[in-house]
Amino acid sequence: MGKKLKSTIIALLFFSAGGIGFFLSRTNREPVPAGRFEVHFVSSPSPEIYKEIDIKDETQINQNIGEKVKASFVLESIKNSRSKKAIFLNPKGSRIKIVQFTHPSKNAQEFEKLKNYEGEEIVVKGKLISHPQYGIEIIVERIER
Repeated sequence: MGKKLKSTIIALLFFSAGGIGFFLSRTNREPVPAGRFEVHFVSSPSPEIYKEIDIKDETQINQNIGEKVKASFVLESIKNSRSKKAIFLNPKGSRIKIVQFTHPSKNAQEFEKLKNYEGEEIVVKGKLISHPQYGIEIIVERIER
């Protein structure tokens, strides 16, 4: 064997042994002594916050467009969309539109359930939007009684 080949093999063995030793020292760690520990920060999701608004107050409505809101009102009537993909809740004393989107297969059940709430006070939680075609609406996420 030539001198260069011998020195290359020796260097390779030396660095390989060092790498294996380093790897083994990292995997055979001793337990962390009491009082010393690693900290990992995990962001927790914030709870959903809905701002309570009066749907008869134009100022509150205009100030909260684009926000998640909570509104209580007396349900005057409900209507179904032609496509059976949405239910429109009409509050007493307000021109704001409240829309609950549904799957057509579940629309009839949801419509019947909401029909029982007519004349009663309900609470809706959802996003207040200003739709260019339909005006100001609350897109319902949840309905409570």
